[in-house]
Amino acid sequence: MAAVLPEIVDQYSDAGDRLSVLFIRRRHGNTLIRTMRRAYGPQFGDGCESDDRLSDVLHRLDEISLSAIVRDQEINNLADKIARARIVE
Repeated sequence: MAAVLPEIVDQYSDAGDRLSVLFIRRRHGNTLIRTMRRAYGPQFGDGCESDDRLSDVLHRLDEISLSAIVRDQEINNLADKIARARIVE
C-alpha cells in the first residue's frame, strides 16, 4: 500500500484532496469497479476490469474518474452514491 500511495497523492497539490484520496482508499477500497460504473457511468475506470477493487486500481484511474470520486467525497456524497449503486446489484 505505501508504495502506491505516493503516486496517487502526488497527483494533488491540495492537502484536502490528498486526504480525500487516502480516505477513499481506506473507506471504499473494497468497492468493485462494476459498482463504481453503476454510479458514475461505463467510462469510469477505463482500462480496469469490472471485478477489480477500487483500492487495487486507484493508482491507475484516469484523471476524470479520480476527480469525480474526490469531488463527491469532499461534498460527502460518495458513500451515498456507492450505496445507491449497490442496491442495483
